[in-house]
Amino acid sequence: MQIVLLGTVEFSQRMLDKLLEMGTPIAGIVTASAGRNHSDFADLTKRASQKGIPLIRVDDANDSATLSWLTALEPDYVFCFGWSQLLRAEFLSIPRRGTIGYHPAALPKNRGRHPIIWAIVLGLKETASTFFMVNEGVDSGPIISQEKVAISAREDAASLYEKLVTVAERQLEQFIPLLAKNTLSLVEQDIDESSSWRKRSERDGEIDWRMAGSTIDRIVRGLAKPYVGAHFLYEGQPIKLWRCSVEAEAARNAEPGKILEIKSDRILVKAGVGAVWLDHVEPEIFPEKGTYL
Repeated sequence: MQIVLLGTVEFSQRMLDKLLEMGTPIAGIVTASAGRNHSDFADLTKRASQKGIPLIRVDDANDSATLSWLTALEPDYVFCFGWSQLLRAEFLSIPRRGTIGYHPAALPKNRGRHPIIWAIVLGLKETASTFFMVNEGVDSGPIISQEKVAISAREDAASLYEKLVTVAERQLEQFIPLLAKNTLSLVEQDIDESSSWRKRSERDGEIDWRMAGSTIDRIVRGLAKPYVGAHFLYEGQPIKLWRCSVEAEAARNAEPGKILEIKSDRILVKAGVGAVWLDHVEPEIFPEKGTYL
């Protein structure tokens, strides 16, 4: 069984390492030519060099050079783990048994972009780790393996990312042997149950102090590292808020954005409901109590 891995993020690296640990034959790696569009970018070239695996860096997985390189490897499967570009029919026709993708959500629900971020920002109690056969749609192919993953009350992007990696590694252990025997069972997605999330914009990460403190907290946790971070404006400059905590009871007669208290390196800011302690900002700011953000 010959496998080519397509990916360019930390999840791609972790899945590659797991496959190698399992002794799965990797015929080649397709990865991005640059990581500027991925905050969790991982450079796969070092691992490829260490293991003697052919690797190609591309801007477009569907271009003719990539397709020719992939065709020459004669893969049984392509594993698309951490690649945001849609794969067209010509690409999908190359692997003999198909292309397997991954989506950290409970398909058919929550297809589309930024599933880890949206799950936390929207306050979901659980998500899922899902492997599926890739078709020309968006996360719409038959499901190979799906496991539910609980989202804790104080979950942030880093901790949920790690949970999903751990579950995905276990799933690989379960279904890779079935691939080798060609005995995999597939479950078609129910289109009537499907929903999609849009691409996150910069504005989705901008804090408006008129929001409830709990909403601000979810935005901060959802955009925490390895992602880009939530932000607010201070004296016209964007300030990253990497960590915060909510003060449910706060002065009801204070306007949103007012600084209520300053303790050491923490700042308490009035929100639309409650208040928010700014526990880690970057760069540091030094406002005075009673002023406004």
